[in-house]
This record gives sequence, structure tokens and C-alpha cells, in this order.
Amino acid sequence: MKDTSPYFTPPSGHKQDLTDGALLRRVRLVTALIIPLAIVGGVFMTVIGMMRSFDALAKAESVEPSQLAGDISTSLSIGAISIPIAIVAFAIWLWATLRLRKIERAATNGLIE
Repeated sequence: MKDTSPYFTPPSGHKQDLTDGALLRRVRLVTALIIPLAIVGGVFMTVIGMMRSFDALAKAESVEPSQLAGDISTSLSIGAISIPIAIVAFAIWLWATLRLRKIERAATNGLIE
């Protein structure tokens, strides 16, 4: 009996045969994990960076606006990088979902007709 689970690992020496559906399910799983991790990770790193910037500001005797602006800019850049990552991952997830639905629809129509 062949296991169709996307998590199935065949024994060593056995050639793994991934169907389109199984591959698309794996793509959806990976991208579904990347999307929230990118968003939450970006927000988390931005908050941590801002906390470090203001901590350095509180400990400094004299404030240099250029240094503070540089630290804040770095913090916001980290957040800005995570947004395109999440958008690309969502686009890939959506593509895989639509392809999987098309395959499932074709299989269902083939069984009914």
C-alpha cells in the first residue's frame, strides 16, 4: 500500500515519486508557515530594534540625532524586508492552492463522467 501523505519518507534506495498534488500540498505547507513567520518576525525585530535604540538614547549623556535616526532606520528596514517576503510567499501559496483545486476538480470530473 502506497502512502500518499506529503510527510511520507520512503525507505532508502526507493525512488520517491511525488505527484503534482503532493508537491503542491508541500508548497502550500511551507508557504503557509513562511507568511506568518515573516510578518510576526518583522514586527518583532522592529520592536526589538526600536527598544535598543531608545535604550541607547536613555543611557547616552548627549543625544546625536544622526545615530538615533540610523538605529531607527535599521529597525524599520528589517520590518520592510519582511513585507515583500510575506507577499511573495502568499502569491506562491495562492498559485499552489489554485493549481491543486484545478487538479482536484479534474480528478473529480474524471471519476464522475
